[in-house]
Amino acid sequence: MRTNLTPERKEIHRAQEEKWSCGFSGAGTSFPYRVKRYLSKEFSDKIRTEVQAKCAEWIEKLDSIKPTKRFNSYHSWCDELEHQYCCFERDDNAILTKVCGHTIYVKILDSYRKGNGQMGIKAMERPILFISPYYNSPANRHDWHEVGEQLNFEICWDAENERYYVCNYYRASTPEIKITRKNWARGRYKAKFMSEVKKLEDWLESEGVTIGKITKYTGWYKRGLESYYVDCANSEITA
Repeated sequence: MRTNLTPERKEIHRAQEEKWSCGFSGAGTSFPYRVKRYLSKEFSDKIRTEVQAKCAEWIEKLDSIKPTKRFNSYHSWCDELEHQYCCFERDDNAILTKVCGHTIYVKILDSYRKGNGQMGIKAMERPILFISPYYNSPANRHDWHEVGEQLNFEICWDAENERYYVCNYYRASTPEIKITRKNWARGRYKAKFMSEVKKLEDWLESEGVTIGKITKYTGWYKRGLESYYVDCANSEITA
């Protein structure tokens, strides 16, 4: 029996079909399903205390270095501050508490250009919480949206609710096949891809996830996230 899809679900499936059509040889990776869950107030307060302490640690280190000594060269940060420039995944950037098994790294320092054209380093108004992304499957290397790294998990601060929330990103995919004149039937492999999409949706709903709308990603810190994601929600978690 055929399932009646809502207009929102039809729009999601159209977007997923179009993304598969940009792939190659049956391979495709869906736009991600972003599952958003809020952390409890108590757990959020604990994390925020550690983040603030980590920010204070780096600000103290920055203040201890004269502005003229903060660069080894025009663009190269000094050794004491370098891990805040590009090496986020280091112990000295990490807070103690893990979230859903993930280590959280804090970026608080950033460079800027002074009025005289010289470069400086300052503390940002809002720290960036960073988690390592995962590497996309080589089987889908012909998918034109694949950019090497794709966001798998993130943690964000909700100032209005004064709580953190986490987002998991789930994707359906099909591998590349070896094309011959006898085995290539584009419609068949498109149907296989969409079957994987529907299996993923069924699994998410069995886990209590509410699947929402296809949404355009507007954040500036993308780390390889595709242009769109499927916005989903789940219940509160504590860790």
